Amino acid sequence: MIYDDDADLQLLDGKTVAIIGYGSQGHAHALNLKDSGVDVIVGLRADSASVAQAREQGLEVLPVVEASSRADLVMMLVPDELHRQVWENEVRDGVGEGNALLFGHGFSIHYGEVTPPPGIDVAMVAPKGPGHLVRRQFLEVVTGAKRRAVRGQDYRPHRALVRDRGERIAERFQRRFGQAVAGLGPVQREDGNAGMILAQQDQ
Repeated sequence: MIYDDDADLQLLDGKTVAIIGYGSQGHAHALNLKDSGVDVIVGLRADSASVAQAREQGLEVLPVVEASSRADLVMMLVPDELHRQVWENEVRDGVGEGNALLFGHGFSIHYGEVTPPPGIDVAMVAPKGPGHLVRRQFLEVVTGAKRRAVRGQDYRPHRALVRDRGERIAERFQRRFGQAVAGLGPVQREDGNAGMILAQQDQ
């Protein structure tokens, strides 16, 4: 298990995080990161009903294409069934080499809906709880609902640490997100994906 004090934040210093989508998990990720001092932007369609809400909550909102191009880390939090469309049409061209692509659910990666190119780091950051609970716990005690961190793809051929860069980015992201207090436990993508699908049946 990895806890709050274990996750060095340097990989996020000076970085911009784009949260794509502002639903249950999107608002929690964006607000928790913002309150932790991270430079956060939100990528939404111009006609999205969430634009006004995100701006009222103090967040900068940009079109998805612009947000993806400006960010160093892009977190995909639109519904799974939209991942391929949003990735192909609005995100892919803006994610450059050395950037990171994060997911809140492993479905689109596991089933090939999204195929990230070589040269970017990929990871899953998935709180095991609905966004409103994750946000409430952050505000009350900064104690995370149990969450999953999955290493997906690491583009760097020489690893400075035992854990690869994609996994370490996920750890830093989750500390800023308020999820490392309860402890971070890495899982394999396949196990995390199956667990998330099964968990959703209980909600």
